[in-house]
Amino acid sequence: MFRSSVAVLLTTGLCLSTAVEAQSVAMPGESHQPDAIAKNEVSDLTQRQTQLLRLMNEARQERGLSPLRFSNTLQRAAQAHVEDIVSRNFELSHTGSDGSSVADRVRRENYAYRSVGENVAAGYSSAEDTFEQWMNSRGHRENILNPDFSEVGMGYRISAPSTTYNHYWVLVLGRPAR
Repeated sequence: MFRSSVAVLLTTGLCLSTAVEAQSVAMPGESHQPDAIAKNEVSDLTQRQTQLLRLMNEARQERGLSPLRFSNTLQRAAQAHVEDIVSRNFELSHTGSDGSSVADRVRRENYAYRSVGENVAAGYSSAEDTFEQWMNSRGHRENILNPDFSEVGMGYRISAPSTTYNHYWVLVLGRPAR
């Protein structure tokens, strides 16, 4: 089931959100192990992504929600989508240039999910500004604060000056099928 996408144009940025709640059937031999963020994995995240994870978890904690765990698998899906957007200077969208949805992209990474959602933003260079942009948008805030999500991956790209927004963010949230 898809929620309708919400588009919000802010003074220097654009953002979209979508959530999907569905059952995913694991393929034979496929399993998903959650990737809890560990000290050695922090080096794989940029400073901006680490800051964004901290901000999201602080907001969740303030509301009595469990923190999101970093997922390498969701990270790959998020980064692939942000690269697709940038490589084609593609209109900011939840639909990939190949017609894929967030559900399609996480399945490509062999992520069997119970629920999955995505936030997309462009224009802001800092995690703080992007987080604020998302929290000021109902659909994005609902994704970040959704108790059904337990894992997250964040794609980020500073693009060439020839692109529309120069800074692009993709947040993929999920709960693995168990």
